[in-house]
Amino acid sequence: MRREISTGDLRWIHVTDPEEDDLRFLREELGFHALDVEECRRPSLRPKVESHPAYLFLVVHVPTHLREERATIPAEFDVFVTPAAIVTVHAASASHLDGFFRDVSTHDDLKTRVVGRDTAYLLYRILAHLFEAAFPMLDHITEHLTEVEGKIFTGHERQMVSELSLIQRDLAGFRSIVRPQRHLYEAGTLHGDRSPKAFAVVFRCAHGKLTRLWDHLETLWERAEALAETNAVLVNYKLNEFVKILTVLGAF
Repeated sequence: MRREISTGDLRWIHVTDPEEDDLRFLREELGFHALDVEECRRPSLRPKVESHPAYLFLVVHVPTHLREERATIPAEFDVFVTPAAIVTVHAASASHLDGFFRDVSTHDDLKTRVVGRDTAYLLYRILAHLFEAAFPMLDHITEHLTEVEGKIFTGHERQMVSELSLIQRDLAGFRSIVRPQRHLYEAGTLHGDRSPKAFAVVFRCAHGKLTRLWDHLETLWERAEALAETNAVLVNYKLNEFVKILTVLGAF
């Protein structure tokens, strides 16, 4: 499905679950390279930022939590940036931008602020929205860790072994998504014909948000590891005490 917001000189084209006519539109009407368009058809293994003479192409990975599986996987957003338009492409399951796009399209004041300037600012708002969505997920993990910590020190350490393993798996998935993107938006990464000053600011802001995410992740990772080690010590201690009791009883 293809939707569009337009404010005179600037367009935001939002494509969900692209079909063949959508991909043809990207290739033939907007002139994007066939290899870049092909990346919209299937998930990409890694994020990227590429500069072409007429446009930028970004593959953005955003952490997404699967509630039933209790795991974090990447949701992909492919972004094309031209002087007059931004095109965002994603699968239906990656709905992070849908609410933002709907709000922009239905509120005139927001539409003027977000799509009424230039592509650099619109790109900034899109990236900011995507990366900011990850922070509430980290808040949820923090709350879960605090709950597990309380149970560890109130006699439930054996039950917390699996909980800690799931938290560490969640954090490992989160880290694998954020880590490769931290350096994509560093100063000097962008080359080509894009406006260097405007997009340098956008990239600096994106890099700042990813750095904040990474710092928070590292803190949670260290805390989870420390709790797992403490929990293992408590489990082993109680097991040893139990064995001692059995040994004493067996002597009679």
